[in-house]
Amino acid sequence: MSEERSELLRKKLRDWLQIQHPGYSDLNLSDFSAPEAGASNETLLFDIQWQEDGQTHERSLVARLQPEGPGVFPEYELDQQYRAMSLLADTDVPVPVLAGFESDTDVLGTPFYLMERIDGKVIQENPPYHMEGWFTELAPAERREIWENGLRAAATVNRQDWQALGFHYLDKPELGDTPLRQQLAYYRRFLDYAEGRGRPYEKLRACRDWLEANQPAEEPVALCWGDAKAANLLMDGLEVVGVLDWEMVRLGNPVDDLAWWITLDDSMSEGLATMVGMDIPKQPGLPGTGEMVALWESESGFSAEHLDYYLLLGAYKFGIIMASIGIKYTDEGLIPADMEMDTKNTCTALLERHMAANSISV
Repeated sequence: MSEERSELLRKKLRDWLQIQHPGYSDLNLSDFSAPEAGASNETLLFDIQWQEDGQTHERSLVARLQPEGPGVFPEYELDQQYRAMSLLADTDVPVPVLAGFESDTDVLGTPFYLMERIDGKVIQENPPYHMEGWFTELAPAERREIWENGLRAAATVNRQDWQALGFHYLDKPELGDTPLRQQLAYYRRFLDYAEGRGRPYEKLRACRDWLEANQPAEEPVALCWGDAKAANLLMDGLEVVGVLDWEMVRLGNPVDDLAWWITLDDSMSEGLATMVGMDIPKQPGLPGTGEMVALWESESGFSAEHLDYYLLLGAYKFGIIMASIGIKYTDEGLIPADMEMDTKNTCTALLERHMAANSISV
């Protein structure tokens, strides 16, 4: 971010905060910093300080801004992310304390929301956590405990009473009469969006057709985190203190979250290895797939019966997202066009493996 834009955002955000909190005086914002993660929303970290009732107060905040112009996703519903966290505020899901939502684009030029920053460490994807970083420096038993606690956090989301909490707004009957049909309709549109900016993706089309033709019947409906992955956790030691990133929250068969967890982790080893041309084994101590399934079933109370279907669905969804990211990065000049990141990325090997397992050909 340029210094000029940073200063303008700071001034506008300070003015907005002052309106929200008229009792604050001498309100100041620190310089912005940005986390080394995420490609879909702009995220800014900053502190505020103010005087109130004769005392000095401080608060560490995070601002998430909706992208301006073409983004990774076809559309953004920042209000739905904010609403999901607000509905979970009094549950045992550790979500950040919210600090305000603004839909008026006149304020910062795009919708945004604020939340309190949680002290903790992220299991980084950049650099990949199977290659380097604090996660690699742990004892195997510690890594296993973190991994299992992460799966427990995902299962905690899945077992929430979504109806009592008020998550009915996630139901999109105009897209289909079941949550799975709704999700498939959304990703059909997402694939069209990617192809409209890039090129035809025949493998993704073949997966789409298979998934639409082979939908499981009579599935459970639960709250799905959507972007269930290790890198969306905040850790304090071995404990999960924050469950982050709710832009993919949905209703559906909760095994979708387990499949996504496995898919995104596979992308950090098998998927990345294909890109860099070297083996990237998973860190010692992590549970195998069978152990993860057993733990998730025990903690969530749901069956992983249709896991294989959702593993293919996970690779399909991830493939579309990575194609869209590749297009965006290429268009913005962040990577050269000859990298062909839209088709040669950390999902490529996973997609081909799951296609072969289901006899899907192009």
